[in-house]
Amino acid sequence: MRWLLLLLVIAGCPSDDDMTIDAGADDAAVDAPEPEVCDPLPGPFQVGDAAGHADPLGSAAGEARAGALTAEMLPDDPSGLATWAPGDFVVANDRVAVVIESMRVSDGYDPWGGKPNGLARIEGGAMVEPAAFNELLIGVGRFTFEPTSVGVFDDGTDDAVVRAVGALHPIPFVDDLARVFAPLEYGDLTIAVDYRLAPDAEVVDVTYTLSNPRARGTSAPNLFLIFQTKRMPAFGPVRGFQVDSSESYPWMGFADDDATSYAIEPTEEVGLILEISGAIVLQGERASIGACGETALPYYRLHVGAGRGMNGVREAIWRSEGVATTSMTGRVLSADGAPMAGVRVHAETDDAYITRTLTDESGNYQLSVPADVTPQLRAFRPGEGFSDPVASGDITMPAVGFVSIRAIDSDDQPLPVRVQTAPVGRAEPSIEAKYGEPDRPGRRTHVVFPLDGEVTLPLLPGMHQVVVSRGYEYDIFDSDITVVAGPPPATPTTVVLDRVVDTTGVMCADYHIHTDRSPDSEDPGLWKLGTAAADGLEIPCRSDHEWVYEWDVLGQENGLGDYVFGVTSMELTTFAWGHFGVVPVEPRPEMQNRGSIPWIDRMPADVFNDVRALPEDPVLIINHPRGAAIGGYFSAANYDPVTGEVGNPELWDEDFQAVEVFNDDSFEESMEIVNDWFSFLNQGRRVWAVGSSDTHGVMRGSPIGYPRTCLDVGVDDAASLRAGGGAALVRDVTRAGAFTVSGGLYLTVEGRDGVRPGGEIASAMARESFHVVVQAAPWVDADELEVWVDGELAETLPIPDSTDVIRLETDVEVEGGAWVVFHAKGGDTLEPVHPGRSPFAVSQPIFMMR
Repeated sequence: MRWLLLLLVIAGCPSDDDMTIDAGADDAAVDAPEPEVCDPLPGPFQVGDAAGHADPLGSAAGEARAGALTAEMLPDDPSGLATWAPGDFVVANDRVAVVIESMRVSDGYDPWGGKPNGLARIEGGAMVEPAAFNELLIGVGRFTFEPTSVGVFDDGTDDAVVRAVGALHPIPFVDDLARVFAPLEYGDLTIAVDYRLAPDAEVVDVTYTLSNPRARGTSAPNLFLIFQTKRMPAFGPVRGFQVDSSESYPWMGFADDDATSYAIEPTEEVGLILEISGAIVLQGERASIGACGETALPYYRLHVGAGRGMNGVREAIWRSEGVATTSMTGRVLSADGAPMAGVRVHAETDDAYITRTLTDESGNYQLSVPADVTPQLRAFRPGEGFSDPVASGDITMPAVGFVSIRAIDSDDQPLPVRVQTAPVGRAEPSIEAKYGEPDRPGRRTHVVFPLDGEVTLPLLPGMHQVVVSRGYEYDIFDSDITVVAGPPPATPTTVVLDRVVDTTGVMCADYHIHTDRSPDSEDPGLWKLGTAAADGLEIPCRSDHEWVYEWDVLGQENGLGDYVFGVTSMELTTFAWGHFGVVPVEPRPEMQNRGSIPWIDRMPADVFNDVRALPEDPVLIINHPRGAAIGGYFSAANYDPVTGEVGNPELWDEDFQAVEVFNDDSFEESMEIVNDWFSFLNQGRRVWAVGSSDTHGVMRGSPIGYPRTCLDVGVDDAASLRAGGGAALVRDVTRAGAFTVSGGLYLTVEGRDGVRPGGEIASAMARESFHVVVQAAPWVDADELEVWVDGELAETLPIPDSTDVIRLETDVEVEGGAWVVFHAKGGDTLEPVHPGRSPFAVSQPIFMMR
């Protein structure tokens, strides 16, 4: 999220012409007197009814209705991510429905209701297969609106219309910086927003009517901020899922193959400013707003697919454009003629990507294309790649073989594992972005996480590397297997993974894990818990941007309670002075985003005090403290580690105890923040360095638990941790600094009288001896042990080249100094498990009191 703000506000920059248009009308734009006010002032907008149609989902053909939703009318929400609620309004016909949030405190980034917050297809008078809808922020310049009324303007006598009436307000979370780049003010304008659905239509027309009390006209740019792409990938009309800023778009679609898809069509073509962090930012033309009255602006159209998946919304757009279509049907078959379910079928021409669909349980596909287009069809499934193109009819996939794995521990018990495959002697071909078929990390053919240890994977004939792993404490299975065309083997290959690294009494946490509740992550919460279990991470902490969601109950309900103890936390995400981990925190459903901490127009000290006042007494972690000021607290405060001074003292509150020094990086890659950490220690502050992944997309190569913080909790399994203190114990051990950080290596350190990291040696002698053990699974490299005393590298010890688990066990003599930190590292990467990551481990300081 850290670059989104800057690019967003640049999109709202007024041109010189814009400044001229608004001269004398916008005191923030130019040095001019206050604008003259109309006499008489424009009258208020007519508002809608509080109830509307009593049965808003019961339209027959040729009807459309609008009304308030009851709890019984809302569809099931298996993801738990929907923000709609009883009392929200809906416009619906017998095909589609769009939900508009009532006038209430809104979840998400926009705190006000009156905007769309869900959509679905209609079947049998009910909403079905709702879209994985996130959030739309449609701006008048940098302004959105706060409704004073939301209601039914037409319950279906003509069309179905829900109207929101309110005042324009700056988008709160971006306003501090946005006004520098987009200074034009619209706070004196009022607005009526009409959401209109006609009978038999699959498009909701959205009109913004702006009432201007000024004696002079003004103008405003259309800005579309759409938090959606990580749940539903974006696509356009020509290059499909390859969306970029090199072209303008008549509409932008969002696909859900298994549910309802939709598209936003601005009145005029829009330019893509950026796609970043799960958001699409589109900018349209500037709209003229007349003086002393109302100006109705058709702002955008919301197309909803009455058919499932991407093809459903493509059909809706074609119908709204009057484009004649033809239906293409057939089956996808394996090389031996068996029907194949769940295979994507893509339609394209030489000039444009058109659409895609999924085969049903019998291998059948059906999709529509414009009648004047002759496409070619190709089917795709991971491991099998693309079929040869066909003009129509049945599609035959390439001949494949299979690898079948059964992973167990030494007691013959099934294990959650990570299974990866890659072709030997050739690279897995890259997939063109237009198809929306994501590449796997490190160009793997498969990366899967079977929770019961069993999986069968299709592969093209030939030699394939197969890797089965379970994190850093286990040995791995790494073998080249020859795959021949044919059915799956009758007996799977049994893989026994031994736990070789001794971590008795220690369990490892990752405090910074995003799920699809964050707009910049596509990973469902339950699935991500499964990847934690498969990668041997015992304490995953769900830390979504500004949202608080229970996690451990979800894991227990789905059979993961023996493997992981899920801690509920949050990333407090300011767009002004940094991001912060709050660990642990409990959901508060009555609050915005189930417990977010207000930060807009507030200083850090006040916000931090609110965190400290929570009854959970959470640890406040400074996340990724360096970088763009909006995401890096030390950068925002302009902290100088040499002098210990800050350039922006009004932002500085140093009553924190933990810093995310290692964010998906090793010790050497994090030296700037390591120096910050060392400076605090040299000031006599007990500040701890945690390691977390900040994982947003596991399948984009961001593994959970690299690095991880290994806590001395005194127990070894999730059930015992849950029963023996749970999240409070995790908090207390973190606050005490009783841990080391592991990026593949595992480090234990013990000083005189058994003092461990985070502790202190009373009456320290001139020379103190520390017993250090470096462990590593045989596949992990370890080369050197560094001894850092008072922030200076005091000694480097070589680690013998070996595949023994204990790579180094030695006594290290430390002369003088107030504190010591140990750092072990390896020169190779964590291939073949985590490509591109370097093995390392770091202790917390042991203090030597003299």
